[in-house]
Amino acid sequence: MKRRFCAILCAALLAGALIPFASAASFSDISGHWAASYIETCAGRGIVDGLGGGYFDPEGKVTNAQFVKMLCSAFFAAEEQTFEHENHA
Repeated sequence: MKRRFCAILCAALLAGALIPFASAASFSDISGHWAASYIETCAGRGIVDGLGGGYFDPEGKVTNAQFVKMLCSAFFAAEEQTFEHENHA
């Protein structure tokens, strides 16, 4: 019984990880780009924001600040939200 429960729980967690997130942003300049699906996934998870106005600039250079923001958003999303909430940022 315990093994069966663990197997069902593991399957549910894996299935949840594989379900794509709804895209939070729609970028007009990524159509046909090789990374379009990755960009949309990251935007849906709040990892990237784009440039504003519906643009992402997929061939643009990433600054150090943007890279650090992406890492923090990807790995420390809960802590980032808590910090913003507590500091009213």
